[in-house]
Amino acid sequence: MISYIEKKQSSLTYRTVSALVAVAFVFTSVVPPTPIYAQTVPLAGLNLPLPGAMVTPTPGFNPPLIKGITIHPDNPLKFDFLVRGRPSARNPKN
Repeated sequence: MISYIEKKQSSLTYRTVSALVAVAFVFTSVVPPTPIYAQTVPLAGLNLPLPGAMVTPTPGFNPPLIKGITIHPDNPLKFDFLVRGRPSARNPKN
């Protein structure tokens, strides 16, 4: 590997790339890169409340739950899921 690199050191491409890398290192050490900031998005675009405004709580999220699963012996990749839905006012034990 070292002999391969020593052979390539005499080529113009190797010297050009080496010079560009050296210039880049020197340039970044002399002139430090400036911080880059993301663009500011107008508050109307995100539909967010103003900073400091009170946000009212929302009702809790109650997702459906998987109670069980049925695996078909004749087709092992076919599943039937037993899902318990969200409790409603009409049927609280659902």
